[in-house]
Amino acid sequence: MRVHIIAVSAGGPTGICFAAMFPDRVASLTLQSAVTKPWLKPQDKEYKLGRHIFKPSVEKKTWNMIALINNILPRTTFKLMLPSFSKLRFSEIRERLDEKSLEEFRKMNNRQRSYSGFLIDLEQSQTDYTNELRSIRAPTLVQRSKNDSVVPLTHVEQAQSCIPHAEANVLDS
Repeated sequence: MRVHIIAVSAGGPTGICFAAMFPDRVASLTLQSAVTKPWLKPQDKEYKLGRHIFKPSVEKKTWNMIALINNILPRTTFKLMLPSFSKLRFSEIRERLDEKSLEEFRKMNNRQRSYSGFLIDLEQSQTDYTNELRSIRAPTLVQRSKNDSVVPLTHVEQAQSCIPHAEANVLDS
């Protein structure tokens, strides 16, 4: 059986490693705003904050607090979280969204739990995946929004330069 892999954001390393380790099992690889090389560094404020608010003793409380605020003030929560996802101003994004989209964002936030996942993401983001990327043989699509404020465009460039026949698509979203 061959599988299609979709690796998103900090899930990029897992998808990259699977595609590299099991080339006969991979029909295609899609990297969506995926981490493809060292990303957040231990001295970065996002790294330090993440290590603190998502450590096992605090993680559940962090998500419960976000959900509480999210349910009381969903529009404010969206506006406050927006810079961590997009380079666009709130006014630009608000023009593209309807009330149903804001409600879906609120519901998504209420389902969030990272357990140890975010800490694993931080650890995996310290690794250079150049060798793994070079060994991928599956057809590969690399996508990213030009407005992504989380994973820099250099990660798309890294994947495209290392994966034979990779196709890159930078989206206006």
